Amino acid sequence: MPTSWDITVRNRGLNAQEIAAKFDELADSAVVSDATVAAVRGVTRNTIWRWTSAGKMPQPQRVAGTTRWLVGDLRRAFNLPGKVAAK
Repeated sequence: MPTSWDITVRNRGLNAQEIAAKFDELADSAVVSDATVAAVRGVTRNTIWRWTSAGKMPQPQRVAGTTRWLVGDLRRAFNLPGKVAAK
């Protein structure tokens, strides 16, 4: 099931590059598409799928009939910064 942030993003019509620009603001539980992952990493969507097949990145999940990656899994796999939890 998509997260509320994912639904908000789709409803606002943001494209993959716009979502990638806000990647640091996403919660670890948010889900993103292959296009967004590609934009974050600066590679093509084909490269994302090759890396996935080769085990170089986390496996995606099926969410509401689409293939998505959990942001938290991507952060751990690529050592990316994340949203700082509020205290």
